[in-house]
Amino acid sequence: MNKKRVIFFVVFMIFSSFYNINNAGANENNTDEIPDYVEIGDILFMDYKNDNNPFCQLGPINDHIAIYIGENNFIHSHFLSGVLVHNYNFFKNNYKNLAFGFISTANSSQKLNAADWVKNKIGQKYQYLQKISNKGSNKRWYPAELIWAAYYSQGIDLDINEWEKPLVVSIQEIIDDLETETYTIRSVPEYLKKGDIIFMDVKKYDTYWAIPGYSNDHTGIYLGPDYKDGNYFIHSSSLGVSYIKYDIYYLSFENFTFYYVIDANESLIESAIKWTEDLIGFKYQCFFPQFFNPHYWYNGIMELGEKCADPNNKSIKTANRFYCCELVWAAYYNQGIDIDKNGWEKVKPDIQNLTIYRFVKLFWKFFGFSFSYVDCFDIIKSEKTKERIY
Repeated sequence: MNKKRVIFFVVFMIFSSFYNINNAGANENNTDEIPDYVEIGDILFMDYKNDNNPFCQLGPINDHIAIYIGENNFIHSHFLSGVLVHNYNFFKNNYKNLAFGFISTANSSQKLNAADWVKNKIGQKYQYLQKISNKGSNKRWYPAELIWAAYYSQGIDLDINEWEKPLVVSIQEIIDDLETETYTIRSVPEYLKKGDIIFMDVKKYDTYWAIPGYSNDHTGIYLGPDYKDGNYFIHSSSLGVSYIKYDIYYLSFENFTFYYVIDANESLIESAIKWTEDLIGFKYQCFFPQFFNPHYWYNGIMELGEKCADPNNKSIKTANRFYCCELVWAAYYNQGIDIDKNGWEKVKPDIQNLTIYRFVKLFWKFFGFSFSYVDCFDIIKSEKTKERIY
């Protein structure tokens, strides 16, 4: 065996162990049955079990995708074997955070035809160069491309960026497309009202830079019972400003608490939500501790969580980027209510008094940042918000 083959074999083994996926055939033992509500043509979203490594795409249920063809079986594009059939048990054993979705605009005939279209691709090869390959123009398929093409053949474009922008499609773009829905497993509490603010903790949060506290890792705004199925929020995550379903929060978060803005009337809440919806697609801004995490380097390591009340003011260096607390705060600040207990320009007092933060503050001031920011605690402890308890 020559040197090149040895190197290839070693790289292949590392790659295979990295994903830790058992490439068994479609005859695995069917110990798990899919939910009764899943229909042929529906989509299975999931994450790799090692989703917390820096090579995985940020976000829940966006690492892999498959389409249901009936009898507990799915078709997907597998990096070892190309397009093939696996049953539900395979995905239960090799992935996590499984969620079922459906195409809201597809009728029964289109769903069946999409599944049949994929069946005709069984045996075709996997597309490794997905970042430079034109979607739908070859006989090799990466996972998102296969599912997108199945429905595109039925006249439904599941790429939120549409066909030509760009000529690749990701699983996240399919999730974000307005025609894609996930089945509702959990409903928001009945007492929740439009404009309420949700706070939560990351499950098993083990990062060194985590800020200790209860329900202070993430936040979003409830869109109300009249938006779609009444289970949607708007927030800013590592994927940018986007809509998210309550079920998806439950995959990664726990310890949910709900607050409302005391003086916000119906008209003001409508305006606050409209303000955030106009920012859909804006990128994420690295909030202070997280900029040490390699996941966030794509945003630029010199970014800091600076509050921005006006995305149109380009003199603010981060005017086109929002972290979660900033988005929620700004939504109401632009309606005349400041829900940061420290006020608009003040830095948190405890941050000011710590030597290391004073150093960081001076460091960022050198690069033109004001170091004024808002976190979940600032909103929770504000005199203008109150916990909604029933």
